[in-house]
Amino acid sequence: MLELGNEFYLAWVIYLAAVLLAQLLLWKLTVGFKRQELGALLRLSALAVLITPAKLDAAEGSGSYWAPAFITAMMEGLGGESEAALGRLLPMLALLLVLVVISLLWKLLRRKTA
Repeated sequence: MLELGNEFYLAWVIYLAAVLLAQLLLWKLTVGFKRQELGALLRLSALAVLITPAKLDAAEGSGSYWAPAFITAMMEGLGGESEAALGRLLPMLALLLVLVVISLLWKLLRRKTA
């Protein structure tokens, strides 16, 4: 585990910058789709998977360190704890659902004003 909190926060800043670059690249790749809803769904799915955090050592209850949930799910899945890995995926699915609902509401509001 990281010794200094500053290194932990620096790692998150670098990770979020990489997520931003990945989102920009994904937007560039999906902007040409004929169905804009499909591109938006792909971007929202990638965002939900990449930014959902999970406690690093949830079983031990130690500290306040967080990591991306998909990474913790992969590590627990590789360790043979499939039930714990599935528990890490639920927040990602919940965030994806929230983002899709917000996207649909935004689209409805834009249609009413146009």
